Amino acid sequence: MRTLRASLLRHLLAVSGLLLCALFATLATWQYGRGEFKEGWLAQVEAARDAPARPIAQTLADPGSAELAVAVAGQLELRAGPRLLLDNQQREGRVGVREYALARPLPVVEDDAAWLLVDMGWLLLPPDRSLPSLPALPAELDATGLLTPLPGQGLRLGQNPPAGVGTALLNYLDTVELGAQLGVAIRPRLLRLDPAIAIGHARDLDVLPNTLPPERHRGYALQWAGLSLAAFFITFLLYFRSRG
Repeated sequence: MRTLRASLLRHLLAVSGLLLCALFATLATWQYGRGEFKEGWLAQVEAARDAPARPIAQTLADPGSAELAVAVAGQLELRAGPRLLLDNQQREGRVGVREYALARPLPVVEDDAAWLLVDMGWLLLPPDRSLPSLPALPAELDATGLLTPLPGQGLRLGQNPPAGVGTALLNYLDTVELGAQLGVAIRPRLLRLDPAIAIGHARDLDVLPNTLPPERHRGYALQWAGLSLAAFFITFLLYFRSRG
């Protein structure tokens, strides 16, 4: 009976070790895939920056551009409110907020009058985290920049407050939720304004400001792969040693 129990325990530990190996290998594969995806995304963004600007309205109407970065230019109508501040945004090692405005191309086509988000830039909150007094937005803007899909939002650690006519401090960007609150249609697109345009706050065209770069993903992939191999060899040694 004791021998049977020892055999069962040995096999159970072996199975557990192999499952741990598989888990680490899966994480390594996922991290490597994220690195490859982001490297391809950065290459596509770089190509878009060097390409001639397309009209904003034309690009928005093109379904093929929905997942791409595209250099665009055109006249926009800016919505006066609400002023949207996305919390926990990093810039140059500091954490602050990023302002987003709602805009739509001019002339407005009533059959397709959906809004999109415009990145107005990053600003630092004071130590008491009181919301800043923001200057009024112009009714129209001659815009150039990079039109991209919405950035990844990560984990939602809290609910957003209802967006009204004032300033809303958001934990995540959700165009469906925001559109339902405001009673308008909002596209899941983001216009990153050219930093040379004299409006808003500190800006750049970095498309990975709050996420890991490709090389960090590859580094993590190597670590998980190493853990997978280590777990396999430890499981192998313990299994055959216990048999002896």
